Amino acid sequence: MKKRTHRRGRRPAATAAMLLISAAALAGCQSASSSDGPVTVRFAVETGFGKTSPYAQIIDGFNKSNTQNIKVELTEIPTDSYFQTVRTMFQAGNAPDVVWGSPGTGAANALGVFAQAGQLVDLSKEQWASASVPDSAHDLYYVDGKLIGVPVDVAPIPQVVNATAYKSLHLDFAKTYDQLLQQCAAVRKAGRTSLLGLAGSQPTNTGLMGLELAASRVYAKDPDWNQKRASGQVTFAGSQEWRDTLQAVVDLHKQGCFQGGAEGGTPETVTPEFTKGKILGIFAPASIATDLGSLAPTSQISVAVFPGTTERDTFLFASPSNALSINASSKHVDAAKALLEYWMQPQQLDKFAALSGNVSLTSVLHGRPVSKKYAGLATYLTDPARNAPLPSLFWPNPDIYNKLGVGIQGLLTGQAEVDKVLQDMDAAWQS
Repeated sequence: MKKRTHRRGRRPAATAAMLLISAAALAGCQSASSSDGPVTVRFAVETGFGKTSPYAQIIDGFNKSNTQNIKVELTEIPTDSYFQTVRTMFQAGNAPDVVWGSPGTGAANALGVFAQAGQLVDLSKEQWASASVPDSAHDLYYVDGKLIGVPVDVAPIPQVVNATAYKSLHLDFAKTYDQLLQQCAAVRKAGRTSLLGLAGSQPTNTGLMGLELAASRVYAKDPDWNQKRASGQVTFAGSQEWRDTLQAVVDLHKQGCFQGGAEGGTPETVTPEFTKGKILGIFAPASIATDLGSLAPTSQISVAVFPGTTERDTFLFASPSNALSINASSKHVDAAKALLEYWMQPQQLDKFAALSGNVSLTSVLHGRPVSKKYAGLATYLTDPARNAPLPSLFWPNPDIYNKLGVGIQGLLTGQAEVDKVLQDMDAAWQS
């Protein structure tokens, strides 16, 4: 990391328990001038969550409107095998022309791995590309001065809440952590399952919860914490703030804030309880709210920032974590650039965000109003001091996040201790 890593960004993504499966796929790419005949650009993404891929709809618009005789073909690949499939294709020399992934090196689908190997096109000389990267995400998208991709939306990571259930219990969304703890008892007393639902059997979901707790305890207080960790000035094990974060997990569990048997929870067991209003909130990307709303047509499914220890230090992670990059070995780089330039047009960014369920880059970059469903997050999304990309995206490898998630599972079962979890995260950082 080179610049500010957390004060001004917004930033997916990480997989959440309720996310059930993300969206993307694999496809290829060819591009050429119209005099050479039709050009086919192969485009790779994860399998989408939902009936229609938002990527497919933008691609369809490009295919119909471009006058360069370019056709983009989309291939979707299952989430659990996406990264390995794409990596194998890069190694074999037949990777798609355009690939989807997360910027940085900390996610399982990290594009930074390909960038470090020199396998992605440098877009830094393209004004439409450089103008698309929020300041706080600079270090995610630039590798050794090269711009390795462009973001397509901003993914907030709040609580997804059943607002109808809150209203039926005459509760407002908690504004402080202490208020939240009080609500845990009130919800159980009212005969509901729990205030919070947790897919505790999935490290991705327990890890996401850990990051949401770290938002106010670590990164609101020190936006440059990751940069200091990278330079060796701090460690997880030596950080009181990270100890407080994991202790909060233990406290939430002891206070009955999660459903019974949360350590074994899955999306399949948590989702029905949530849509029925028996569980009031879950840890998940905001984009999943629309899909959950379709499962609960009589309930209002909304989003709310997870409260900090005080109102002042409440902090939101919002990440431009869905990124598109161009294969440096593509024979049709110009055609691939034409597609991405089309995608970066404000009207296409707004359309894609509406389809993906995330926040449009135009709101982040140009101050346009956020959609109505994110009104409760507007204060945080529009204030660079109160939001940042998910910190795990900046971490040097995905195993650190996995150690966080697995460690929290151990805290829930009583088989792990806070200090040991943090030591394991430090060891993963060095690996």
